[in-house]
Amino acid sequence: MKPLQNHKYWSFDFDRTLVEMQVDWGMVWDEVFKLFKENSWELSEGLGLHESIDEAASKYDVRVKKHFHDILQKYESGCSFTRNIPLLAVLEKSSVPWAIFSNNCKGTILSILETLDLSPSIIVAYEDVQTCKPSSEGLELILKHFSIESEPEKLIFVGDKVTDKKAADSADVPFFYVQDLGEKFI
Repeated sequence: MKPLQNHKYWSFDFDRTLVEMQVDWGMVWDEVFKLFKENSWELSEGLGLHESIDEAASKYDVRVKKHFHDILQKYESGCSFTRNIPLLAVLEKSSVPWAIFSNNCKGTILSILETLDLSPSIIVAYEDVQTCKPSSEGLELILKHFSIESEPEKLIFVGDKVTDKKAADSADVPFFYVQDLGEKFI
């Protein structure tokens, strides 16, 4: 099975799928904990980083998303990264329209893509959605961009996390874990 070739449109998570960004996520969490403490907000257990921010924005103050974006940008900006060489090689050779749906900051994604000399049809990043993954909002924007809202099976979403799969499932978009691709897509 060649999961990518079976779809007319491709969408990818960014960090830990196309590249692996060298971000100190522990420091990001430390700043988030500090932000919550300063505002006397409670952090729900069992939620991921972005889910915690989305919950706090709806529960306490929508401005928490702006504060978090600033924290995220601070740690992502100028970070080094490693490439998923086989997958990037496929993108470089392909004429298939493709997209990125990521919880990372758009500026970071654009900077890295410029270094890689890659240009997706659309990037849906943290600041483009009201609710981050596992919400399907970003994939719905991508489906709309490609004018295939009523045909989500034409798009495949490749990611590395359960939140990526949940977003795809919510949008009725086929999903594939990047770890499972191996050399199958070549």
